[in-house]
Amino acid sequence: MSDAITYHCDAARATLTLNRSETHNRLSVADLSLLESLLERADAEPGVRVVVLTATPGPVFCAGFEIDAILDTDWADNQFTRTVERLEGMSRPTICSIGGAIYGGACELAIACDLRIGTPEVVLQIPPARLGLTYFPSGLRRFVERLGPGPTKRLFLTAEQATGTDLVQMGFLDYLVSEDGLVANTDALAARIAALAPNAVQEMKKSIDGIARGTLDEKQALAAAIKSFGSAESREGIAAFREKRVPKFDDI
Repeated sequence: MSDAITYHCDAARATLTLNRSETHNRLSVADLSLLESLLERADAEPGVRVVVLTATPGPVFCAGFEIDAILDTDWADNQFTRTVERLEGMSRPTICSIGGAIYGGACELAIACDLRIGTPEVVLQIPPARLGLTYFPSGLRRFVERLGPGPTKRLFLTAEQATGTDLVQMGFLDYLVSEDGLVANTDALAARIAALAPNAVQEMKKSIDGIARGTLDEKQALAAAIKSFGSAESREGIAAFREKRVPKFDDI
């Protein structure tokens, strides 16, 4: 397997790490295909409750798609879009832990995750307008859904850089932590999600995504909610609340 992206599964957490900091983690079609297959693997792991996308430490989290390959890539057969859609469609909650700069298509990988955590040192830039490229509407939709049209226009139509504080105000970063605390805070966030009732978390993620895209199956979402009120998870959660203890969802 290529060393471009590593995969590690530890109990309830799967971690996918971009692992070529010497090339600023620029992504080729082969890298994107590998990432898609690793996402499939993480989603199929029965015990996994949260997935973290991160990178080995370096000044750049990810420089996006390999720029020298842009003109020679068949964009009608779009591996980038397939990979981002697979990431967006994960059944488990996803966290993007960002240290350093993030550019271009890597920004869409990040925004396809459910939550993003970064540092004040994060610098984001989306340069297609500088390169004479029109960004794919599927990607623009993701940014508009999460940030709104105003911040999306600011990022795409000006190609300006945005830093950590700006990114929190835009809604791109959900958590802003110190550079030294990025790993510990990412671990704590992942552990907090992993400790919750997995079926409840996954069903609510599915409903929230459907509401955001305007594709919610309201009948299915309502049935899932009603079913949860008689589930083993709810019995354990309510019992733990009454007994003033931590719920043990692993035992269910």
